[in-house]
Parts: sequence; C-alpha cells; structure tokens
Amino acid sequence: MIVYILGEAHSGKSEAARYLCRKHNLIEIALADPMKRFLMELYGFTEEQLWGPSGMRNLPDPRFPKDVPSFDTGDSFEADRHGIADPGEIECMSPREACQKLGGAMRSVWPDTWVRKLFETFKELERGGVGYLPSMGLFGEGYPRLGMTPEPLGPFEDFLVPDVRYRNEHEALREAGGIGIRLVSPTSGKGLEGKLALHRSETEQRTIPDSELTAVISNDGSLDDLRAKLDAVPLTQAVVWKRSD
Repeated sequence: MIVYILGEAHSGKSEAARYLCRKHNLIEIALADPMKRFLMELYGFTEEQLWGPSGMRNLPDPRFPKDVPSFDTGDSFEADRHGIADPGEIECMSPREACQKLGGAMRSVWPDTWVRKLFETFKELERGGVGYLPSMGLFGEGYPRLGMTPEPLGPFEDFLVPDVRYRNEHEALREAGGIGIRLVSPTSGKGLEGKLALHRSETEQRTIPDSELTAVISNDGSLDDLRAKLDAVPLTQAVVWKRSD
C-alpha cells in the first residue's frame, strides 16, 4: 500500500502523515528527503531546519546572505566586515528556498529524478534487511550507518509519501495504485511570501483535479477533527490507474 499526501505549505501534511504512519504502520519516505540530506551535509542545516515545522524551514539562515560577498566559515554572518550596520537588513537563504532550488535544478536535468529515487527506495525496503530514517536514508545490510540500526529492518510493504507537489509525482504514485489525499486548510500557503509562494513546487499541485484523488480533506478544525477525517479515508484501495496517453 502506498498513501500520498498533497497540500500547500501549512495545510497540515506533516501532522496527517505522523498520524497515518502511527495508526497503519506505514514507513514515511518523502520525495524531498534525499535533497534535504544533501543540504544538511553541504550547508550544515540542522534536522529541525529541514524536517521541523514550516516556520523553521521558512526562517532565513543568517549564515547565507544574498548578494553580499561572504567567505564566512563560522556560525554567523560578519556584518561589520562588510560595512553593514544591521544584519537583519540582509536577505538570507532559508532551508525551504534551498530545497526549492535544488529540487528544481535536478528536475530541469530530468523531471523524474526524485520520483525515480523514491521508487528505488521502495524496492530496497521491500527486498528486506534495511530500514529507513529521513535524515539517514537507508541503513542496514549494505547501508551501514556508524554500525547503528536504530529502527527495525524490513521487508516493508506499506509506505506514505507526505510531500507530493508535482503532477508527474502524483501520476507515478497513482499508477502504482497509490491512495492520494489532498489537505486544504484556511492556513494553506500562509508563511510563504514572494518567490517562495509562487514557486512551481507550491503552484503546480493546484492543477491536479480532486477527481483523481481518493479524498480531499478540509483541515479547518481541531487535531481530533483532522484525525477523524483521516480515519474515514478508505486505505484498502488497490486500483492501478493508467494515463490516457
């Protein structure tokens, strides 16, 4: 079984994913996990910055100012060295922006880059002998991670993808018999401004019709309300869809 979730920023995808994974023993694997692991190594972003609440992912990191020559290697931007009185005046890169740009760059090389990586991970977990953590990736037989195995090893057969944003991602998962759930909330899109809000990763999902999904949930109440609505979604669907083209 594959369950996948669509929804704009701040629609409640993370909370829905946590609940469904706990209740149905699903393994959560995000399309963005590989790029986040790369950005964690490249820029030193923390797990909270990359996998934490949306507010943390949206927060500009003062280590990475834009349009200012900087060769800093420390933990903060040395504003005095550039003759800048108030570092708060400088626009800085956020973890979300870094993810958007890295994701888009690789999609421009090949649109199915991240989809291919996702399905490869599914196959490894189905084969067995390995486990998965978002910040570590695969671990276990053939994938040593400091000799540690903090989670059970597979085989696993049931997965949840919490961050479908593009039509090709939706179509690939739908063709595999995936159960698509869209979350809509009064806070959808809140907290994003300018280019972040207009990025294709936020806007393209709007072109996916509700009729192609198993459920559309209005996340406009309490956490208990959201859980009750998720409980009503049939998670036994095993229909394999085919694109008309």
